[in-house]
Amino acid sequence: MKIITTDTITNSTVSIVIPANGNLQAKRRVELFAEVTGVFKPTGVLFKTGQEYRAGQNMIIIENSEFYAQVQSSRSNLNNQITL
Repeated sequence: MKIITTDTITNSTVSIVIPANGNLQAKRRVELFAEVTGVFKPTGVLFKTGQEYRAGQNMIIIENSEFYAQVQSSRSNLNNQITL
């Protein structure tokens, strides 16, 4: 007669951890192009790769006062040329 050891098993969830290293790439990537001239103003959230934004949250703010002044100057120069 042989003696056998037994163990009682209960079913449970076993978590699987897979270590991974490297860079991630977005599945739905979006490219933004600013077609205006200006200076970035801080929004409180860094504008960088991988940053999360909520719906309706400003991603960037572009200060256009320098460009607006340049347009006004060009308009004034054009008016001066027309009157000459």
